[in-house]
Amino acid sequence: MDETRDTRPSTLEGLPVELVRLVLAGLPDVASLRATVLSCPIFYGAFQEAEAAIVKQVLLNQMDASVLPEAMAAAESTRLRLHPDAEPLAEMTVAGFMDQNLRNRPAPPTSWSLRDAI
Repeated sequence: MDETRDTRPSTLEGLPVELVRLVLAGLPDVASLRATVLSCPIFYGAFQEAEAAIVKQVLLNQMDASVLPEAMAAAESTRLRLHPDAEPLAEMTVAGFMDQNLRNRPAPPTSWSLRDAI
């Protein structure tokens, strides 16, 4: 194996950070973004500095903006904690969820974390 090749910086390291961010923002879905960010320190560093903007663009690449409120409601529904022993509390929890996510169609947030997007 050529030792000089191993010590040269990768082609990615020579790219301006703005181009690396454009590459990340052009990915088709959040799962690809997560895998790419975790694959290389160059991608990770560029992502950390512009996480919200990159995640927002990748979400829009993955789904139409018109369905983001439904996607948000579906994600929020996974966080509901219903207690079968406390039926009135469960009903209040579901009613609050419905008011927040179904009766009022909330606008998508302007900032997403990768964790929330996943």
